[in-house]
Amino acid sequence: MGKLRGLVAYLLPMILVPVGTLLLAGGYVLAGGFGRSGGVMAAPVGMGPSVPVILPEAGLVALPVLFTFTAFCVMVGLQWSLKSRGTLSSVVATVGVVGVVGGTLGLCGWQAGSSIGVVGPVLSALTPVTLAYAVVDPGSSMLETLSGSGGLTAARASLAIGAVISSLIYMFVVYGIRANMVRNFDFTVRRLAGER
Repeated sequence: MGKLRGLVAYLLPMILVPVGTLLLAGGYVLAGGFGRSGGVMAAPVGMGPSVPVILPEAGLVALPVLFTFTAFCVMVGLQWSLKSRGTLSSVVATVGVVGVVGGTLGLCGWQAGSSIGVVGPVLSALTPVTLAYAVVDPGSSMLETLSGSGGLTAARASLAIGAVISSLIYMFVVYGIRANMVRNFDFTVRRLAGER
């Protein structure tokens, strides 16, 4: 647990840079562009009702997902470093696992966000990449929900709910991997040392 906390704390500045940027952009939208002519609204791809160019709550929605996804990546790396004899093999395995999980969830969330009403934005929040796409370009990333009866309010609420669900899922996975590592630590160390 100490390694997880230390690595996440070390990575925290890299998490805060995109979150801070999203908070600043969201504040700009919330302030109405500080009197900018034309405002901060844009027409979505389907030419439905205008939506903000970026959701005002973008940074607040992105922070828990980025934080817990980073913890997930760190914990997968710690698990593979414990199971592997070499550094290179643990790095390759970690990148592979995170790539498959993130890629699969990302592609599903990317497609679902624009083509499934209400549930689509929830699925868009499963990875930081698709969540960033949803908050930065809500007009095309949540098109089906925006053009439905709920409109922008339903899309924003679904995205926030999806961020909470996604964060909880990653937290449970992190604690599950940790519990497994603690339970099997002695066996794994003996196996790597060549003992039975």
